[in-house]
Amino acid sequence: MNFGSYENPNNEKQSHQCSGIFLGGLFGFGYGMLPGVFPIFLFVATFESFLPGLDGVGSSTFGPMVFMVISILVALPIFPFVGGFYVKANTKKSKHKILWIGISIHFLISCFLLFAFFGTPKSPLNIDANFEPNPTQHAISTAASTELKGKTKPGPKKGSYTDVTSVSIQPTSTPIPLPTPTPDDGSLILFSEGMEFLLKDDDYPMARERFNEYIILKPNNPEGYFGRGQSYQYSKMFDKAIEDYDRTIALDNDHDNGLVYMRRGESLAGLGKYKDAIKEYDRAHEINPNHIWVNHHKALAYLELRQFRDQIVYLERYIAMRISESAKWVDSEQAATAFYELGAAFSEIGDLQKAIAAFDKSLNARPNNTGAILGKQKVIERLK
Repeated sequence: MNFGSYENPNNEKQSHQCSGIFLGGLFGFGYGMLPGVFPIFLFVATFESFLPGLDGVGSSTFGPMVFMVISILVALPIFPFVGGFYVKANTKKSKHKILWIGISIHFLISCFLLFAFFGTPKSPLNIDANFEPNPTQHAISTAASTELKGKTKPGPKKGSYTDVTSVSIQPTSTPIPLPTPTPDDGSLILFSEGMEFLLKDDDYPMARERFNEYIILKPNNPEGYFGRGQSYQYSKMFDKAIEDYDRTIALDNDHDNGLVYMRRGESLAGLGKYKDAIKEYDRAHEINPNHIWVNHHKALAYLELRQFRDQIVYLERYIAMRISESAKWVDSEQAATAFYELGAAFSEIGDLQKAIAAFDKSLNARPNNTGAILGKQKVIERLK
């Protein structure tokens, strides 16, 4: 027997196991840096709606770095053990099983740490949960725009002569006081989410769901019906919108400073009931004579009725109020549209000089306004 060539099997096994532990540590560091982060992202994406604190980390500048650090710190103590057991396994099936157990343990511990440190639920929109909405004073104004992100909401139909989309309600800039604190029943969050879906996300079915839940909690609060009515209106479900506006009026006769009547008028116009729409606009004007957009919507209704002289009256009122609000308005897209509509109305009644003057103002605001260019050309031809 050649004792010089003898090697201790135990030493060989120990050396082999140490190599496995070392390689497991290297693997853990590499896995923790990149591959191990992806399951954590998936966990955050899945549960962020239930645990907004997770979303706060994920959406922050250092969010990905936080995930990576947690992943590495968890991987470093786990995978050396995995490496040690991996090299001792005799079959590929056993090796794969050990590896997947290690990956699963890494994922579970990482998610547990995220949940423990960052998963505390908090109220969406950073609204104090101890406040209940007095929605007529809510910071998300229900007098807000029917045109957001460049999209025009359903309202009266376009005029017979115009190819320019009419401009709708703009957000109020009037500061609104905070609501009075009362015990929370969840209604504030429902109302706030409903307004978010309605005005920012244009997700009207989801807005209706929130307002439905709000109405269950606050059946005598007109704001829920008013919000839901707007979600119906923007979905062109005008009959249902009118029903909710009627409920709103029954609970608060001059709700939102008369805005409910203007919305009701818009819905009636959407059904082609322009005379009835004008009556609603008149009610809105009685409650708030300074409401600029009532004049514009009323002008559009008279356009559909082909009562051009009345249309001119309310267009001129609308334009005058916008200019008094800001002299720079005359250079806006809205001004180009309004002056074009005014020029077309003057053209219809045969007042051609005023029509040209209005078309010129439209072109001053937007020189490429096709409607104003063609309208002016037709008027000039009629003057020859």
